[in-house]
Amino acid sequence: MKRFVFGLETLRRLRIQKRREAEVELGKISALCQRIVLAMQDTQNQIAAGPQSLEPEWVIQEQAYLARLRSNLEKLASELLDSRRIEAKWRQQLALARQQEEIVENLREAQWKRWRKAMLKEEQKILDDLPKRGPKKNRKLA
Repeated sequence: MKRFVFGLETLRRLRIQKRREAEVELGKISALCQRIVLAMQDTQNQIAAGPQSLEPEWVIQEQAYLARLRSNLEKLASELLDSRRIEAKWRQQLALARQQEEIVENLREAQWKRWRKAMLKEEQKILDDLPKRGPKKNRKLA
């Protein structure tokens, strides 16, 4: 019996590889976004806590520290916005890669069904021809 061979197997493997790459990259950028969100929350909590010292000589330093935190928060917000844009791009690429992979898989499935049907038909033909052949001449009867 001949084996099933899909003519577009190389393309199928490339599509799978492209989808996996998009999944990995999306996972990386999503993790980065999550780390930025956590850093922003931590910074916001520090800002909300406000000055910690009641000593007058520390007030200027604490105000400078809070100003740096606010600046850092703005920088993190900008990074988050950029990261979310990249994340959206990878989501689109993943959706496209899944769609392209599905198209090739559907072609493979259809070709496999046609091949299987042809093989079953061929097997049935062989089985149908068996009674017509009769017993083999070299067989000894007991």
